[in-house]
Amino acid sequence: METIRLYPFFTAFTAEAAQDTNIEDLAVPAGTQLCMPLWAIGRQTSLWGPDAAVFRPERWIESANGGASSPLAFMSFMHGPRQCPGKEYAITNSMALLSSMVRGFEWEKVDGRQGCVGCGFLLSPKGGMQLRMSAVEKC
Repeated sequence: METIRLYPFFTAFTAEAAQDTNIEDLAVPAGTQLCMPLWAIGRQTSLWGPDAAVFRPERWIESANGGASSPLAFMSFMHGPRQCPGKEYAITNSMALLSSMVRGFEWEKVDGRQGCVGCGFLLSPKGGMQLRMSAVEKC
């Protein structure tokens, strides 16, 4: 969950206001296109605290919503009737895949360069990421 919070699959999503509404003190007329920047929301200190930009997976053990000040702060799968129908499937399978890969392989970066994220509609490592995987010997 922490990786998805900091590095969401999509950098942003858009929605259209179906009716006149307000977002805090801002009037939003029906038909207005809204853009929710997931990258920024996942790093917003008013939602996630002063360590919002820090990768801290234990925040999800300490709290079901990662310790966010709002249950709607984790937007990677949306909320409500438009929530991703594959959310639970994606989370469960990602955890199973990751745990088997971490348990079964040693990982080493091939080159010494620092990772950098390329920002577009989808997030991906800028220039790729060269990794060497070696199977862990089982006793």
